[in-house]
Amino acid sequence: MDIPIINMSRWMIHICNNWAYLSGIADNHPKLGLNANVSHTSEITEVISYNDDILRVKTHNSIYVCPLKYLSKKFIKNDMTKVGDIQPELYKLALLINRLADDSLNDSRKQYFLELIEQGEKELNQKKEEENKRLISLIQDKENSIYLEVSSINSGNALAYNIDGKTGIVEPEIHVGMFQDSILYMEYGLVDFRYFPKGTSMEIYSWSDNIERVIIKNIKKYNIKVDEQLIKAGDTVEINKNDYRCGLISPNCVNGSSLLIDRNNQDR
Repeated sequence: MDIPIINMSRWMIHICNNWAYLSGIADNHPKLGLNANVSHTSEITEVISYNDDILRVKTHNSIYVCPLKYLSKKFIKNDMTKVGDIQPELYKLALLINRLADDSLNDSRKQYFLELIEQGEKELNQKKEEENKRLISLIQDKENSIYLEVSSINSGNALAYNIDGKTGIVEPEIHVGMFQDSILYMEYGLVDFRYFPKGTSMEIYSWSDNIERVIIKNIKKYNIKVDEQLIKAGDTVEINKNDYRCGLISPNCVNGSSLLIDRNNQDR
């Protein structure tokens, strides 16, 4: 079985005694999906290469490609006094990150990397802006609707809306509950949409009354469920307000379970 190769952005290295792992945003994680937040990879077992300002490492399950220009600007300083027998390349990189995090230090090498990371941040922001424009274009002619391409159920994906003549993007928020986490999309006065992530299923429990239609496309490589409806990979569903009625006590919202499958996908 081939080991997946994952490109990372806004990544960071974490060192605990004599082992290390990564966090960041994965472009295409085999389990978490596209542009997924990875809070904790498995242990880094090998540094494949560290040249041309790109780190390539292997964990127990994957190979991660980490350009230094896409290093997170939220530098996490590692306590290097407790580091034991760790690979020299990781040690060297951790020291560099610590130097970037130390405002009292400044030299030409540090300035080079700060400018490199600033360049990478601009590239990532431009890519995000282009992606947001693409999502909005898909809902431009669908009034009072929201559109969601699902690749990461547990952390959520960007949501596009066209409500009351206004269009925009809402990023997901993760609400950590005592018994069940939930994904929230909230844009004051325009959008309030919420669901419970349950593995490969989404259980919608609330959306604001001004949303007439919810459009969801499954862009994962395998089937998912929205409530009890199976959504095949690549398929799109449209959930109409009139077919979705209240199941939880929540003001100014509708809830339910009935789905209308996009006719373009019925014969797939």
